[in-house]
Amino acid sequence: MSTSTSNSLKVDIAIVGGGMVGSSLALALAQLPIKVALIEPFAPTDQSAPGFDARAIALSRASAKILNSLSLWNELKDKATAIEHIHVSDKGRPGMCHFSASEVNLPAMGYVVELEDVGQVMHPALLKSDIEFLCPAKVTNISPNENGHVLTVSADTGDIEVHAAQVIAADGGRSTIRELLDIGVDIKPYNQGAIISTIQTQKDHQNRAYERFTDRGPVAFLPLTDNRISLVWMLPPDEAEQMANTSEEEFIQSLQESFGFRLGKITRIGQRHYYPLNLIQSQQAPDGVIFVGNAAQSLHPIAGQGFNLGLRDVADLVDVIREACIEQRPMSDPLINDRYHMKRQSDKEHVIGMTDTLARLFANPSLLISLPRNILLSLLAVLPEARHEFSRFAMGMNHPASRLTRGLDIKLDAKEVSANV
Repeated sequence: MSTSTSNSLKVDIAIVGGGMVGSSLALALAQLPIKVALIEPFAPTDQSAPGFDARAIALSRASAKILNSLSLWNELKDKATAIEHIHVSDKGRPGMCHFSASEVNLPAMGYVVELEDVGQVMHPALLKSDIEFLCPAKVTNISPNENGHVLTVSADTGDIEVHAAQVIAADGGRSTIRELLDIGVDIKPYNQGAIISTIQTQKDHQNRAYERFTDRGPVAFLPLTDNRISLVWMLPPDEAEQMANTSEEEFIQSLQESFGFRLGKITRIGQRHYYPLNLIQSQQAPDGVIFVGNAAQSLHPIAGQGFNLGLRDVADLVDVIREACIEQRPMSDPLINDRYHMKRQSDKEHVIGMTDTLARLFANPSLLISLPRNILLSLLAVLPEARHEFSRFAMGMNHPASRLTRGLDIKLDAKEVSANV
Protein backbone atom coordinates (compact mmCIF):
# COMPACT_ATOMS: atom_id res chain seq x y z
CA MET A 1 0.00 0.00 0.00
CA SER A 2 1.21 3.47 -0.83
CA THR A 3 0.11 6.68 0.83
CA SER A 4 0.01 9.87 -1.21
CA THR A 5 1.59 12.99 0.27
CA SER A 6 1.30 15.33 -2.72
CA ASN A 7 -1.65 17.68 -3.18
CA SER A 8 -2.83 16.00 -6.39
CA LEU A 9 -3.50 12.40 -7.32
CA LYS A 10 -4.82 10.86 -10.54
CA VAL A 11 -6.44 7.40 -10.41
CA ASP A 12 -8.70 5.21 -12.49
CA ILE A 13 -10.99 4.40 -9.57
CA ALA A 14 -11.47 6.16 -6.23
CA ILE A 15 -13.27 4.09 -3.59
CA VAL A 16 -14.79 6.22 -0.85
CA GLY A 17 -15.27 4.22 2.35
CA GLY A 18 -12.84 1.64 3.70
CA GLY A 19 -15.23 -0.55 5.68
CA MET A 20 -15.72 -4.19 4.83
CA VAL A 21 -17.34 -3.59 1.44
CA GLY A 22 -14.96 -0.84 0.32
CA SER A 23 -11.86 -2.71 1.49
CA SER A 24 -12.98 -5.91 -0.23
CA LEU A 25 -13.50 -4.01 -3.48
CA ALA A 26 -10.10 -2.32 -3.21
CA LEU A 27 -8.30 -5.62 -2.62
CA ALA A 28 -10.03 -7.19 -5.62
CA LEU A 29 -9.38 -4.25 -7.99
CA ALA A 30 -5.73 -4.13 -6.91
CA GLN A 31 -5.27 -7.29 -8.99
CA LEU A 32 -6.26 -5.47 -12.20
CA PRO A 33 -4.04 -3.16 -14.34
CA ILE A 34 -5.65 0.02 -13.01
CA LYS A 35 -4.72 2.58 -10.37
CA VAL A 36 -6.99 2.52 -7.32
CA ALA A 37 -7.32 4.90 -4.37
CA LEU A 38 -9.12 4.05 -1.13
CA ILE A 39 -10.33 7.01 0.94
CA GLU A 40 -11.29 6.30 4.54
CA PRO A 41 -12.03 8.91 7.26
CA PHE A 42 -11.05 6.70 10.21
CA ALA A 43 -7.57 5.40 10.99
CA PRO A 44 -7.38 1.58 11.34
CA THR A 45 -6.64 1.93 15.06
CA ASP A 46 -9.55 4.33 15.69
CA GLN A 47 -12.00 2.58 18.00
CA SER A 48 -14.85 4.83 16.78
CA ALA A 49 -14.52 3.62 13.18
CA PRO A 50 -18.00 2.39 12.17
CA GLY A 51 -16.76 -0.01 9.49
CA PHE A 52 -15.04 -2.40 11.89
CA ASP A 53 -16.72 -1.93 15.25
CA ALA A 54 -17.86 -4.42 17.88
CA ARG A 55 -20.90 -5.58 15.92
CA ALA A 56 -21.19 -9.02 14.37
CA ILE A 57 -22.57 -9.97 10.96
CA ALA A 58 -23.78 -13.20 9.43
CA LEU A 59 -21.81 -14.19 6.34
CA SER A 60 -23.56 -16.35 3.76
CA ARG A 61 -21.69 -19.20 2.10
CA ALA A 62 -21.40 -17.07 -1.04
CA SER A 63 -19.77 -14.28 0.97
CA ALA A 64 -17.30 -16.72 2.52
CA LYS A 65 -16.35 -17.85 -1.00
CA ILE A 66 -15.77 -14.25 -2.08
CA LEU A 67 -13.54 -13.60 0.94
CA ASN A 68 -11.69 -16.83 0.20
CA SER A 69 -10.99 -15.60 -3.36
CA LEU A 70 -9.50 -12.46 -1.82
CA SER A 71 -7.13 -14.64 0.27
CA LEU A 72 -8.82 -13.46 3.48
CA TRP A 73 -10.86 -16.46 4.54
CA ASN A 74 -8.06 -18.77 5.74
CA GLU A 75 -7.20 -16.31 8.49
CA LEU A 76 -10.75 -15.10 9.08
CA LYS A 77 -12.33 -18.54 9.43
CA ASP A 78 -10.43 -19.08 12.69
CA LYS A 79 -12.30 -16.07 14.08
CA ALA A 80 -15.68 -17.07 12.58
CA THR A 81 -18.41 -19.24 14.10
CA ALA A 82 -20.22 -21.67 11.82
CA ILE A 83 -24.03 -21.66 11.73
CA GLU A 84 -24.91 -25.36 11.56
CA HIS A 85 -28.57 -25.05 12.53
CA ILE A 86 -31.24 -22.34 12.44
CA HIS A 87 -34.25 -22.62 14.74
CA VAL A 88 -37.28 -20.45 13.93
CA SER A 89 -40.28 -20.21 16.26
CA ASP A 90 -43.28 -18.05 17.14
CA LYS A 91 -43.72 -17.44 20.86
CA GLY A 92 -46.95 -18.88 22.25
CA ARG A 93 -47.97 -20.39 18.90
CA PRO A 94 -47.35 -23.74 17.21
CA GLY A 95 -45.42 -22.44 14.18
CA MET A 96 -41.84 -23.75 14.27
CA CYS A 97 -39.19 -24.71 11.71
CA HIS A 98 -35.65 -26.05 11.79
CA PHE A 99 -32.97 -25.63 9.13
CA SER A 100 -29.85 -27.73 9.15
CA ALA A 101 -26.62 -27.55 7.15
CA SER A 102 -26.50 -31.35 7.03
CA GLU A 103 -29.86 -31.35 5.24
CA VAL A 104 -28.24 -29.57 2.29
CA ASN A 105 -25.00 -31.58 2.62
CA LEU A 106 -22.88 -28.65 3.76
CA PRO A 107 -20.72 -28.13 6.87
CA ALA A 108 -22.34 -24.76 7.59
CA MET A 109 -25.19 -22.59 6.33
CA GLY A 110 -23.14 -19.49 7.03
CA TYR A 111 -20.78 -17.93 9.53
CA VAL A 112 -20.87 -15.18 12.14
CA VAL A 113 -17.91 -12.82 12.41
CA GLU A 114 -17.24 -9.74 14.46
CA LEU A 115 -16.39 -6.70 12.35
CA GLU A 116 -13.47 -5.85 14.60
CA ASP A 117 -11.91 -9.23 13.74
CA VAL A 118 -12.53 -8.62 10.03
CA GLY A 119 -10.68 -5.32 10.29
CA GLN A 120 -7.68 -7.05 11.85
CA VAL A 121 -7.48 -9.32 8.81
CA MET A 122 -8.26 -6.77 6.10
CA HIS A 123 -6.03 -3.90 7.19
CA PRO A 124 -2.75 -5.86 6.91
CA ALA A 125 -3.85 -7.04 3.46
CA LEU A 126 -4.45 -3.42 2.43
CA LEU A 127 -1.01 -2.44 3.75
CA LYS A 128 0.62 -5.04 1.50
CA SER A 129 -1.24 -3.91 -1.62
CA ASP A 130 -0.42 -1.23 -4.20
CA ILE A 131 -3.54 0.77 -3.39
CA GLU A 132 -3.18 4.52 -2.85
CA PHE A 133 -4.51 4.68 0.70
CA LEU A 134 -5.71 8.04 2.02
CA CYS A 135 -6.45 7.52 5.70
CA PRO A 136 -7.55 9.25 7.79
CA ALA A 137 -9.02 11.42 5.05
CA LYS A 138 -12.49 12.77 4.31
CA VAL A 139 -14.08 13.81 1.03
CA THR A 140 -15.34 17.38 1.37
CA ASN A 141 -16.29 18.09 -2.24
CA ILE A 142 -16.92 16.27 -5.51
CA SER A 143 -17.33 17.86 -8.92
CA PRO A 144 -17.50 16.43 -12.44
CA ASN A 145 -14.98 17.17 -15.16
CA GLU A 146 -14.40 15.90 -18.70
CA ASN A 147 -12.51 12.82 -17.44
CA GLY A 148 -14.68 11.81 -14.49
CA HIS A 149 -14.78 13.56 -11.12
CA VAL A 150 -12.47 15.59 -8.93
CA LEU A 151 -12.63 14.84 -5.21
CA THR A 152 -11.38 17.31 -2.63
CA VAL A 153 -9.99 15.18 0.18
CA SER A 154 -9.11 16.62 3.57
CA ALA A 155 -6.18 14.75 5.14
CA ASP A 156 -3.73 15.36 7.99
CA THR A 157 -1.21 16.61 5.41
CA GLY A 158 -3.68 19.11 3.93
CA ASP A 159 -6.20 19.03 1.09
CA ILE A 160 -5.58 16.63 -1.78
CA GLU A 161 -7.25 16.75 -5.20
CA VAL A 162 -8.08 13.25 -6.38
CA HIS A 163 -8.88 13.04 -10.10
CA ALA A 164 -10.86 9.82 -10.62
CA ALA A 165 -12.30 8.41 -13.83
CA GLN A 166 -14.79 6.42 -11.72
CA VAL A 167 -15.95 7.01 -8.13
CA ILE A 168 -17.28 4.09 -6.09
CA ALA A 169 -19.23 5.17 -3.01
CA ALA A 170 -18.93 2.48 -0.33
CA ASP A 171 -19.39 4.93 2.51
CA GLY A 172 -22.41 3.44 4.23
CA GLY A 173 -26.02 4.35 4.87
CA ARG A 174 -25.14 8.01 5.58
CA SER A 175 -23.10 8.32 2.39
CA THR A 176 -21.03 11.50 2.15
CA ILE A 177 -20.86 11.15 -1.64
CA ARG A 178 -24.63 10.87 -1.86
CA GLU A 179 -25.00 14.00 0.27
CA LEU A 180 -22.41 16.01 -1.69
CA LEU A 181 -24.04 15.10 -5.00
CA ASP A 182 -27.50 15.85 -3.56
CA ILE A 183 -28.80 12.42 -4.57
CA GLY A 184 -32.08 11.50 -2.90
CA VAL A 185 -33.13 8.26 -1.24
CA ASP A 186 -36.36 6.30 -1.17
CA ILE A 187 -37.23 5.46 2.44
CA LYS A 188 -39.75 2.89 3.60
CA PRO A 189 -40.05 2.91 7.44
CA TYR A 190 -40.76 -0.31 9.37
CA ASN A 191 -41.83 1.42 12.60
CA GLN A 192 -39.26 -0.63 14.47
CA GLY A 193 -35.92 -0.12 16.13
CA ALA A 194 -33.14 -2.67 16.63
CA ILE A 195 -31.02 -3.24 19.71
CA ILE A 196 -27.67 -4.88 19.01
CA SER A 197 -25.47 -6.36 21.69
CA THR A 198 -23.44 -9.41 22.72
CA ILE A 199 -24.76 -11.74 25.40
CA GLN A 200 -23.87 -14.98 27.17
CA THR A 201 -26.18 -17.75 28.33
CA GLN A 202 -25.95 -20.72 30.68
CA LYS A 203 -26.12 -23.31 27.91
CA ASP A 204 -23.79 -23.69 24.92
CA HIS A 205 -25.31 -22.39 21.68
CA GLN A 206 -23.94 -25.46 19.81
CA ASN A 207 -23.56 -23.44 16.60
CA ARG A 208 -27.29 -22.86 16.44
CA ALA A 209 -28.89 -19.55 15.40
CA TYR A 210 -32.33 -18.63 16.70
CA GLU A 211 -35.07 -16.44 15.26
CA ARG A 212 -37.91 -15.98 17.75
CA PHE A 213 -41.05 -14.02 16.83
CA THR A 214 -42.98 -12.39 19.65
CA ASP A 215 -45.88 -9.99 20.12
CA ARG A 216 -43.30 -7.23 20.72
CA GLY A 217 -41.08 -8.04 17.72
CA PRO A 218 -38.45 -10.59 16.59
CA VAL A 219 -35.41 -11.68 18.60
CA ALA A 220 -32.38 -13.09 16.76
CA PHE A 221 -29.51 -14.95 18.45
CA LEU A 222 -26.40 -15.64 16.35
CA PRO A 223 -23.61 -17.89 17.66
CA LEU A 224 -20.19 -16.41 18.38
CA THR A 225 -16.87 -17.76 19.66
CA ASP A 226 -16.40 -18.54 23.38
CA ASN A 227 -20.11 -19.39 23.72
CA ARG A 228 -21.06 -15.75 23.19
CA ILE A 229 -24.14 -14.74 21.20
CA SER A 230 -24.77 -11.76 18.94
CA LEU A 231 -28.18 -10.29 19.75
CA VAL A 232 -30.49 -8.40 17.40
CA TRP A 233 -33.74 -7.48 19.15
CA MET A 234 -36.38 -5.63 17.13
CA LEU A 235 -39.03 -3.63 18.97
CA PRO A 236 -41.36 -0.65 18.43
CA PRO A 237 -39.11 2.46 18.26
CA ASP A 238 -40.02 3.99 21.63
CA GLU A 239 -39.69 0.68 23.43
CA ALA A 240 -36.42 -0.17 21.65
CA GLU A 241 -34.86 3.14 22.63
CA GLN A 242 -36.05 2.71 26.20
CA MET A 243 -34.72 -0.85 26.44
CA ALA A 244 -31.37 0.22 25.02
CA ASN A 245 -30.95 2.57 27.98
CA THR A 246 -32.58 0.64 30.81
CA SER A 247 -30.68 -1.11 33.59
CA GLU A 248 -28.83 -4.34 32.80
CA GLU A 249 -31.03 -6.28 35.20
CA GLU A 250 -34.27 -5.02 33.66
CA PHE A 251 -32.96 -5.57 30.12
CA ILE A 252 -31.98 -9.19 30.80
CA GLN A 253 -35.30 -9.90 32.49
CA SER A 254 -37.29 -8.48 29.56
CA LEU A 255 -35.15 -10.26 26.95
CA GLN A 256 -35.44 -13.53 28.86
CA GLU A 257 -39.21 -13.18 28.89
CA SER A 258 -39.25 -12.67 25.11
CA PHE A 259 -36.78 -15.39 24.14
CA GLY A 260 -37.48 -18.03 26.77
CA PHE A 261 -35.08 -20.53 28.35
CA ARG A 262 -33.92 -22.67 25.42
CA LEU A 263 -30.36 -21.66 26.30
CA GLY A 264 -30.95 -21.36 30.02
CA LYS A 265 -30.58 -18.05 31.79
CA ILE A 266 -29.00 -15.02 30.13
CA THR A 267 -25.96 -14.39 32.32
CA ARG A 268 -24.24 -11.41 30.75
CA ILE A 269 -24.98 -8.49 28.43
CA GLY A 270 -22.47 -6.28 26.61
CA GLN A 271 -22.78 -2.70 25.41
CA ARG A 272 -26.09 -1.99 23.69
CA HIS A 273 -26.55 -0.08 20.44
CA TYR A 274 -29.87 1.18 19.03
CA TYR A 275 -30.82 2.21 15.52
CA PRO A 276 -34.16 2.73 13.70
CA LEU A 277 -35.12 0.29 10.94
CA ASN A 278 -35.96 1.48 7.44
CA LEU A 279 -35.59 0.22 3.89
CA ILE A 280 -33.41 2.87 2.24
CA GLN A 281 -32.53 2.83 -1.45
CA SER A 282 -30.33 5.39 -3.17
CA GLN A 283 -31.71 7.07 -6.26
CA GLN A 284 -29.79 6.97 -9.56
CA ALA A 285 -26.24 8.30 -9.47
CA PRO A 286 -24.70 10.20 -12.42
CA ASP A 287 -22.33 8.50 -14.85
CA GLY A 288 -18.95 7.95 -13.29
CA VAL A 289 -20.38 7.28 -9.81
CA ILE A 290 -21.55 3.91 -8.49
CA PHE A 291 -23.02 3.17 -5.06
CA VAL A 292 -22.36 -0.20 -3.42
CA GLY A 293 -23.30 -1.82 -0.11
CA ASN A 294 -25.25 0.23 2.41
CA ALA A 295 -24.62 3.38 0.38
CA ALA A 296 -26.83 1.80 -2.30
CA GLN A 297 -29.35 0.01 -0.08
CA SER A 298 -29.92 -0.51 3.64
CA LEU A 299 -32.16 -3.47 4.50
CA HIS A 300 -34.11 -4.75 7.47
CA PRO A 301 -31.83 -7.16 9.42
CA ILE A 302 -34.44 -9.94 9.73
CA ALA A 303 -32.85 -12.17 7.07
CA GLY A 304 -29.26 -11.01 7.60
CA GLN A 305 -28.85 -10.19 3.91
CA GLY A 306 -27.62 -6.56 3.96
CA PHE A 307 -23.87 -7.09 4.00
CA ASN A 308 -24.08 -10.22 1.85
CA LEU A 309 -25.95 -8.27 -0.82
CA GLY A 310 -23.28 -5.56 -0.61
CA LEU A 311 -20.48 -8.06 -1.07
CA ARG A 312 -22.22 -9.38 -4.19
CA ASP A 313 -22.30 -5.74 -5.37
CA VAL A 314 -18.52 -5.89 -5.09
CA ALA A 315 -18.19 -9.25 -6.86
CA ASP A 316 -20.34 -8.21 -9.83
CA LEU A 317 -18.68 -4.80 -10.09
CA VAL A 318 -15.26 -6.48 -10.22
CA ASP A 319 -16.48 -8.61 -13.14
CA VAL A 320 -17.72 -5.51 -14.99
CA ILE A 321 -14.50 -3.56 -14.41
CA ARG A 322 -12.40 -6.58 -15.37
CA GLU A 323 -14.33 -6.84 -18.63
CA ALA A 324 -13.71 -3.13 -19.28
CA CYS A 325 -9.98 -3.70 -18.71
CA ILE A 326 -9.97 -6.54 -21.27
CA GLU A 327 -11.76 -4.24 -23.76
CA GLN A 328 -9.33 -1.44 -22.84
CA ARG A 329 -12.16 0.96 -22.01
CA PRO A 330 -11.47 4.04 -19.88
CA MET A 331 -12.99 3.72 -16.42
CA SER A 332 -15.10 6.81 -17.17
CA ASP A 333 -16.99 4.96 -19.94
CA PRO A 334 -20.76 5.15 -19.15
CA LEU A 335 -21.08 1.56 -20.38
CA ILE A 336 -19.47 0.44 -17.11
CA ASN A 337 -22.32 1.97 -15.11
CA ASP A 338 -24.93 0.52 -17.46
CA ARG A 339 -23.45 -2.97 -17.37
CA TYR A 340 -23.15 -2.91 -13.60
CA HIS A 341 -26.75 -1.85 -12.99
CA MET A 342 -28.06 -4.44 -15.48
CA LYS A 343 -25.97 -7.16 -13.84
CA ARG A 344 -27.15 -6.29 -10.34
CA GLN A 345 -30.84 -5.62 -11.05
CA SER A 346 -32.26 -9.13 -10.64
CA ASP A 347 -30.36 -10.01 -7.45
CA LYS A 348 -31.14 -6.68 -5.81
CA GLU A 349 -34.84 -6.80 -6.66
CA HIS A 350 -35.13 -10.38 -5.42
CA VAL A 351 -33.30 -9.87 -2.12
CA ILE A 352 -34.82 -6.47 -1.33
CA GLY A 353 -38.31 -7.75 -2.17
CA MET A 354 -37.88 -10.96 -0.16
CA THR A 355 -36.41 -9.14 2.84
CA ASP A 356 -39.16 -6.53 2.80
CA THR A 357 -41.84 -9.24 2.64
CA LEU A 358 -40.24 -11.18 5.50
CA ALA A 359 -39.95 -8.00 7.57
CA ARG A 360 -43.62 -7.18 7.13
CA LEU A 361 -44.79 -10.75 7.68
CA PHE A 362 -42.43 -11.92 10.40
CA ALA A 363 -41.38 -8.73 12.16
CA ASN A 364 -44.97 -7.53 12.51
CA PRO A 365 -46.37 -8.21 16.02
CA SER A 366 -50.00 -7.93 14.81
CA LEU A 367 -52.25 -10.87 15.68
CA LEU A 368 -53.72 -10.66 12.17
CA ILE A 369 -50.27 -11.43 10.73
CA SER A 370 -49.51 -14.26 13.17
CA LEU A 371 -51.87 -16.74 11.44
CA PRO A 372 -50.28 -16.65 7.95
CA ARG A 373 -46.86 -16.52 9.62
CA ASN A 374 -47.58 -19.72 11.55
CA ILE A 375 -49.01 -21.43 8.48
CA LEU A 376 -45.83 -20.60 6.54
CA LEU A 377 -43.57 -21.88 9.34
CA SER A 378 -45.60 -25.09 9.55
CA LEU A 379 -45.35 -25.60 5.79
CA LEU A 380 -41.60 -25.03 5.81
CA ALA A 381 -41.30 -27.60 8.60
CA VAL A 382 -42.90 -30.37 6.51
CA LEU A 383 -41.84 -29.44 2.96
CA PRO A 384 -38.13 -30.22 2.38
CA GLU A 385 -38.07 -28.64 -1.10
CA ALA A 386 -39.44 -25.31 0.19
CA ARG A 387 -36.99 -25.41 3.09
CA HIS A 388 -34.13 -26.15 0.68
CA GLU A 389 -35.09 -23.22 -1.55
CA PHE A 390 -35.23 -20.85 1.43
CA SER A 391 -31.83 -22.14 2.55
CA ARG A 392 -30.38 -21.31 -0.87
CA PHE A 393 -31.72 -17.76 -0.53
CA ALA A 394 -30.21 -17.41 2.94
CA MET A 395 -26.85 -18.73 1.71
CA GLY A 396 -26.77 -16.36 -1.28
CA MET A 397 -26.68 -19.23 -3.77
CA ASN A 398 -29.55 -18.12 -6.04
CA HIS A 399 -27.57 -15.42 -7.85
CA PRO A 400 -25.47 -16.35 -10.92
CA ALA A 401 -21.93 -16.81 -9.68
CA SER A 402 -19.28 -14.14 -10.22
CA ARG A 403 -15.60 -14.92 -10.67
CA LEU A 404 -15.02 -14.27 -6.99
CA THR A 405 -17.74 -16.69 -5.86
CA ARG A 406 -16.38 -19.32 -8.25
CA GLY A 407 -12.83 -18.90 -7.00
CA LEU A 408 -11.50 -17.78 -10.39
CA ASP A 409 -8.49 -15.52 -10.76
CA ILE A 410 -9.16 -11.79 -11.15
CA LYS A 411 -5.84 -11.00 -12.82
CA LEU A 412 -5.84 -10.83 -16.61
CA ASP A 413 -3.92 -13.60 -18.32
CA ALA A 414 -1.71 -13.04 -21.37
CA LYS A 415 -4.37 -14.11 -23.85
CA GLU A 416 -6.95 -11.68 -22.43
CA VAL A 417 -4.45 -8.82 -22.51
CA SER A 418 -3.34 -9.53 -26.09
CA ALA A 419 -6.84 -10.18 -27.49
CA ASN A 420 -7.62 -6.47 -27.74
CA VAL A 421 -4.18 -5.08 -28.42
